[in-house]
Amino acid sequence: MSTHDEQQHTPEPADPWAPPGPDAPPVDRPAPAPALGPGPGPGQPPYGALPFASQPYGPFGYPFAPEQPSHTGVNGLAITSLVTGLTCCLWPAALGFGIAALVQLSKRRQRGRALAVAGVVLGGFGLLAGVGGGVALYVAGEDVPAGSIAMSRAQPGDCFNRLSGRFANRLQLVPCTTPHQDEAITVVQLSDPAFPGRSAASAEVRQSCAGSAETYVRDLWTVPRSVRTSYLYPGTPLEWDANDHTGLCLLEDRDGKLSRQLRLDTDSLTPDQVDFLAAVGPLDLATRDRPADLSGATPDELTEWAQSYLAGLEEAETGLDKPGWPDTAKTQIAALVTELRAEEPTWRQVTPGAAGPVDPDQLDSALALSSQQQESAARAALGLTAQPAYEAPDPQAAGPASAASA
Repeated sequence: MSTHDEQQHTPEPADPWAPPGPDAPPVDRPAPAPALGPGPGPGQPPYGALPFASQPYGPFGYPFAPEQPSHTGVNGLAITSLVTGLTCCLWPAALGFGIAALVQLSKRRQRGRALAVAGVVLGGFGLLAGVGGGVALYVAGEDVPAGSIAMSRAQPGDCFNRLSGRFANRLQLVPCTTPHQDEAITVVQLSDPAFPGRSAASAEVRQSCAGSAETYVRDLWTVPRSVRTSYLYPGTPLEWDANDHTGLCLLEDRDGKLSRQLRLDTDSLTPDQVDFLAAVGPLDLATRDRPADLSGATPDELTEWAQSYLAGLEEAETGLDKPGWPDTAKTQIAALVTELRAEEPTWRQVTPGAAGPVDPDQLDSALALSSQQQESAARAALGLTAQPAYEAPDPQAAGPASAASA
């Protein structure tokens, strides 16, 4: 029997990743799984995205920047302020360091606020002490003229000359029997606790000194025409502190040649002398204030002066016409009263009041009727000055003695 040999072929396995051929049957694929719930809404990240923005990494890969280390311990400026505050002559530095430390401490977590405050306080007190020491050296240094005093230490009746330059606010005491310029009446304590300014200090002293000369010198006949009332006052803060907030009322001799004490108050007079001077005082003042040049005075000035003289004359009549004068002076005082009454009608004609100005001719007639001789006799009988000192020649006279200087 004949035999036929067939070649056997083994089929190759199919490529699972090869695309299907044109004759390949369709492949059944599983249906997708249904969605679980609704999808993301508008403005929401898709599933799988982070719901918040991530924090960027800081230095060295840390997720957050590390907090910077804060200042700790005691503030160095506070310590410096306290040390300089305890050291002589470094008080301005202590004040500056203390203020700077307080500024730093308001921004840092440090200790030392009490030290800074202490430094500021010590610096402030040190500055005040330095100013006070400067004032003391200014007015009480080793080279202060011997015999000079501060204005606040003057006593009524002190005679002195004023100093100049560095010690212009001090008084050089001298014996009243030697030539001098000024005589103290009284010290005025000013009311303001702090320096009120030059104008305010001057005004207060001026007001306080008004009338002080009349009580200090009861008898105008003893005062030369070159003497006038005046006052001193502190014009700067330095003078204010150096003189303990005081001013001074005084009598000033513009010639600087006065060689006696002018003080004549009630302590050095008898009651009869006080009464007599009180009665004739206004008349004496009007006589003293008579215009030096009658021809050069205005009609208003003459009228005002004539009226003041008539008022003084009437007051003298009333004050002197009383009983009780000592026997040694009764006759002289009575003669003075008689003379004043004789003058009064003429002076009434001179002073027309509202009718018009003074008539110069009538004024000359009235001035011829002088009661000075009778007053001199009455004064001598009472033991008072019998000759007016203001009648001595005084070519430099520039006005009444009651004008205060600035």
